[in-house]
Amino acid sequence: MIDNDIQLLREFKWLKTTLILTSIILISFWAYFFLVEIHNPKISDSYIAHELSFPFPDIFWIVALLLLALRWLKLNDIKGLVAIICAGSALVFLALIDISYNTNQGVYMQSVGDFILNITINALSLFYGLKLISVGYILLNKITNRTI
Repeated sequence: MIDNDIQLLREFKWLKTTLILTSIILISFWAYFFLVEIHNPKISDSYIAHELSFPFPDIFWIVALLLLALRWLKLNDIKGLVAIICAGSALVFLALIDISYNTNQGVYMQSVGDFILNITINALSLFYGLKLISVGYILLNKITNRTI
């Protein structure tokens, strides 16, 4: 546990909301994908195969880490910072894989709608992942009183 003078979730008031919201969005996206998108005959088999490599890490790694981080941060436990940094790193890694695939396979060029949707998802994943990593290190520096 961390000294009571520092309340981790109070340092970044938006963090609690975004951890929950991101978890809900990821679960909702995959529910939509499996209920609707996967059955769209216009989507190529290679794209479906690529997308099918994401649900497990998104739900069982990123969402799990986000929810664990929330729980631990509520308890003012330093493990929450580790979970935030790991979740952020996973978001960045998976976004970079998706960007590489979308660029190499021309997914961004299929239509304006596909471009907007995919680039938005990729940019938000990169930005939020990097923000989580940054927040984790800022809070870690604050509680250890040193720069890492």
